[in-house]
Amino acid sequence: MAERLKPVDVVTIGVGLTGSLMAKELAASGLKVVGLERGAARDTVPDFQSPSIHDELRFAVRKAMMQDNVKEAVTFRNTYDQTALPIRRWTSFLPGTGLGGSFVHWNGQSFRFQVADFIYRTHILERYGRRAEIGAMRLLRLLRTLRLRALRQSEPADDHPADPPEEL
Repeated sequence: MAERLKPVDVVTIGVGLTGSLMAKELAASGLKVVGLERGAARDTVPDFQSPSIHDELRFAVRKAMMQDNVKEAVTFRNTYDQTALPIRRWTSFLPGTGLGGSFVHWNGQSFRFQVADFIYRTHILERYGRRAEIGAMRLLRLLRTLRLRALRQSEPADDHPADPPEEL
C-alpha cells in the first residue's frame, strides 16, 4: 500500500542542475520543496573519477548514463485512438537516468580534469619536452577558431579580433 506523505508546496521532477537550483531558491523563499529523481545517486568519487570517466565506449557509444529502453520502455502514439507502441531505437531522444540531469548526462562527455590528468601531462612534458605542450596549444587554438567560425557562420573568421594569433 502506498504511503501518504505530508503535503509540500513544490515538487521538482528531476534534481539535476536546473531542478536543484530551482528547489534551493524556492526553499530559500520559504516554500516546502521535495525533489524526485529516477535512478541511482552519483558522487564525484567513484562515478567521475579518472580513468573510468574517460571511457568513450561506455558513455558515448553504449550511452551508460541514458535510460535503457530494454528495461524501461517509452511508448509513443500519434493520436489518442492509436495503440501506444514502444520506441525501440532512439536517435536524438535520449532521456538520462540517475541523479544529475542533463548537466551530467550530456556533459559526461566533456571530461573534467582529475589529478591523474595533471600527472599524465607532467610525464608527457618530461618525456617529449615543450613541443608536446605547443602542439596541444595549437590544437586548442584551432578548436577555438573553428568554434568561433561556427558561431559567425555568415561572416568570415579571417582577421577577426577574437581569433587566436597565427604565430604558434
